[in-house]
Amino acid sequence: IEDLFRELIRKGVLREANPRQLAVEYYAPLFLLIHMYDIRGDNREAIQILTKHTEHFMENYGVGSGREK
Repeated sequence: IEDLFRELIRKGVLREANPRQLAVEYYAPLFLLIHMYDIRGDNREAIQILTKHTEHFMENYGVGSGREK
């Protein structure tokens, strides 16, 4: 996933940042959601939370997010 973020930075999708740190910040909540909802078997809420997490991540790290590079 670090390589994926490195490539997204190179292509200008994500602003300049440490790709390893981005991978940790994005993947840790994903891992928690997978663990929590894998046990429950109902993934509708997990998908909603994942969507919000991804939107928040892109608001913070996406190009054009309004944050300084």
